[in-house]
Amino acid sequence: MATGPLVSIITPAYNAATYISATARSVLAHTFAAWEYIVVDDGSTDATPELVTGFADPRIRLMQGGHSGLPAVARNRGLQAARGELVAFLDADDVWAPEKLALQTAYLRAHPAAGLVFTAYRSWFERYRRLRQRPEPALGGLPNPGDLTVALYFQNLICTSSMLLRRELLTTYGGFDEDVRQRGTEDYELWLRLAPRTLVGFIAQPLVFYRVHPENLSHQWRPIAQGAALAREKLLRRYPDLGLHPALGATRVVAHRLRWAGIAALLDGDTASGMAALLQSVRHQPFQRETWLWLGLSCLGPSLNMRLRQVRHRFL
Repeated sequence: MATGPLVSIITPAYNAATYISATARSVLAHTFAAWEYIVVDDGSTDATPELVTGFADPRIRLMQGGHSGLPAVARNRGLQAARGELVAFLDADDVWAPEKLALQTAYLRAHPAAGLVFTAYRSWFERYRRLRQRPEPALGGLPNPGDLTVALYFQNLICTSSMLLRRELLTTYGGFDEDVRQRGTEDYELWLRLAPRTLVGFIAQPLVFYRVHPENLSHQWRPIAQGAALAREKLLRRYPDLGLHPALGATRVVAHRLRWAGIAALLDGDTASGMAALLQSVRHQPFQRETWLWLGLSCLGPSLNMRLRQVRHRFL
């Protein structure tokens, strides 16, 4: 008797013709075969739909709709059509290693209490044609699987394309937040929403190649910082008991918000606002090394702002 796919892979795509073929080929190259691949075209005006339908594999499906401008909307459309017990997300410009799904499905079988598992990744810098040698993130000392809520609060450790999760979590707690203020951070909001409800697993092997290029939403620094702050606010409103956690004291939380607001302003070229936010962060948390690092960089003058963008990606 025929059975459905175990894993549903969802890719939101908008004018992704430059990269979508390489992305799809990385799915087709997988050692794990029980998947369906749903590409949700968000009203592309380039050749994205034709390139997707050009793959002669019945497991690949194209969904088309009007342009929403929100990856959350496209991902949720894909979720509505998904048939797999497990769901993976793959951005239209990223690439997977062939063994990714095999290792992740084996992990979830071995750890039934874990609702989701993500992997390390390596960044490919399109501008420099260079692969970052050091995998990210570094999670030494954290439980695996474990409750990563507090760790995620202070840093989004999860690359969206590295995640595999049980679909029942999304059925129970909802899909991606379509709040326009979360554009570019809807994935982070979802990880924060799910983390208090399940154990999170991690595979240290880099199984995703994250493409860094000027069109990445993550290059819009201040909107991303504001969206991340909003996601953290929603987390604390949804789970008020988290505010009692010793690591989430009010002083540290405020200092963290100001630090990232300051860094984002610097990266967007607003030195005055960046310095002001970093100085406020120092007043709340005087001994935070990263705050002082960026405050020192901000004193070198506005001519360094373009170089700060490179520093952020290449060295931190």
